[in-house]
Amino acid sequence: MSTSLISYPLRSRHIHSLPPEMITDSFWYLSFTEVRYAAQVCQRWRDLGIDHPIFWRYIEATSITPGALELLRARIGQSKGRPFTFKVDVKGNSRVVERDLIDIIGAALHNVGDLSVSLDALVLMDLFAMLKYKAPKLKRLHLKLYSQDRCVPRIPLWYNVLGDIPGGLEFIHLDDILLDQGAEVMPCFTNVTYLEHCLPPSIEANFPAFVFRLCPSLKKFIFRCGRVTYGDPFTEADVEAISRLEFFCIDIAEAVSRAEFISRVPLNRVREVTIARVLDPDSVYDFLAPLRSPFLFGFSLNRPPLSDSKQTFDIVVQDYRSRQRRTFAQFRSDYEHKPHAGEESCINALLENEEFHAQILTLSCAASLFPLMAPHLDYYKAVETFILTLDDMLCLDPAAPYSLPRASFRFTGLQLLCLRTRHDFVYVDAQDIVHFMDRVAPTCAALELRRVVLTGTTRLVTERYDLV
Repeated sequence: MSTSLISYPLRSRHIHSLPPEMITDSFWYLSFTEVRYAAQVCQRWRDLGIDHPIFWRYIEATSITPGALELLRARIGQSKGRPFTFKVDVKGNSRVVERDLIDIIGAALHNVGDLSVSLDALVLMDLFAMLKYKAPKLKRLHLKLYSQDRCVPRIPLWYNVLGDIPGGLEFIHLDDILLDQGAEVMPCFTNVTYLEHCLPPSIEANFPAFVFRLCPSLKKFIFRCGRVTYGDPFTEADVEAISRLEFFCIDIAEAVSRAEFISRVPLNRVREVTIARVLDPDSVYDFLAPLRSPFLFGFSLNRPPLSDSKQTFDIVVQDYRSRQRRTFAQFRSDYEHKPHAGEESCINALLENEEFHAQILTLSCAASLFPLMAPHLDYYKAVETFILTLDDMLCLDPAAPYSLPRASFRFTGLQLLCLRTRHDFVYVDAQDIVHFMDRVAPTCAALELRRVVLTGTTRLVTERYDLV
């Protein structure tokens, strides 16, 4: 044994002798409440705890008790000029909200980077008055008003919200709040690239062409309401503004209004458009008019924030050459059984078209949706390429591989089956792949694996199929 090792002073180690970096990294595994308890251990941990990002960077207010408000002030003060995320969600009207909580939100405006405020509609005027102050670091804003039966106040968002000069605001989400159609300019909207405007299904609203005037930089627009009406014809400026959109999502509760939207609004040059709910067959094909075959056709889970993927899913049609995409957001309940005789069908017209399959290059489906969609694919048995996306579970343990769907369906002309995942990789048992191929494509000889790792007896796959 070396002399230097013998002479090294051996002494007991204590938790208080840990380097601050180790304690700070450990706090990342704790919730805010746990960090608050840990900060009570000693003065050193208190200093590290209250300066940890969990304490000051991600702030949520759901209570208006005196203690909760005092802690809220302390957390905001600890940000010390650094941008932070602030979420306020308090239902019901109270003098405490008007007198204290609104003031706290106003005091946070100067440094907040991501602000979400959900309050009772009765405090609307106080909320708008507070929002007139500048928020130079604000990038994302979400405002929501609670009211009985979602009765939307008729007072629109003030034109001078967040000051009278353009800021860095890029993302806006408004729930049950009207925008001023007569406003020529709203400075804080100048640099907005994403706008989501949601109104109740009971509301009738004019098509919001004025939004493109208020948001000259707009790239993504989501609009929800009950019924859409139209005033003056679209001007060249309106058409040009709509064409600049990269993504446009519309959710209209009334069926007739959905059909009118497709026939009236110039969507031909918009790269990606999503429409929610059921469409009549004529509207389905009018919606697809800008696209040219061959198509990439598939069924996928909804992408946030469009809707709840547990209740809905997307039918996607994409032009292979131009990459323009049209998406139908559908309710899963409409596809759980085939309509009975005399029952109105809610199934998308493309699934009842005997000829559409000849125009598609590939058919794709999320694995979690395959059991739901298989009974509706009778006209698609002759497709040549099928892509199954392994989506509902991340299997990184070779001892517990991904389980392929057990749905009974058989392709008759399949030449290539592709298994893929959008994760880094996923384990799938070779025997499970063979059983799946025997069920859905017994004559298919080519198999493509994208980020799929075989486990088990891999020769069952490698000797039987031409791997791509």
